[in-house]
Amino acid sequence: MGLRLLITLYRTITGDIAYSADLTAELVALTISILMVCSVLLIVPIFRRIQSTNKELQLSEESHKIMTYYTSIPSMLY
Repeated sequence: MGLRLLITLYRTITGDIAYSADLTAELVALTISILMVCSVLLIVPIFRRIQSTNKELQLSEESHKIMTYYTSIPSMLY
């Protein structure tokens, strides 16, 4: 969509367009598209951090289960 807006904006500025496009509307639409792309790019690291934290939590839980199992064996013998 951003590419289409860039082409329309370019044609509007150069005067090479068959219909009259509103320059303000095109600039607003292009700005919104750019902001959407930026927000997606900024949110990706947050999701990666959450994923990494979940993996660390799983490893910690597995380690805790193993420790709990091996420390409970001597108490079972008595």
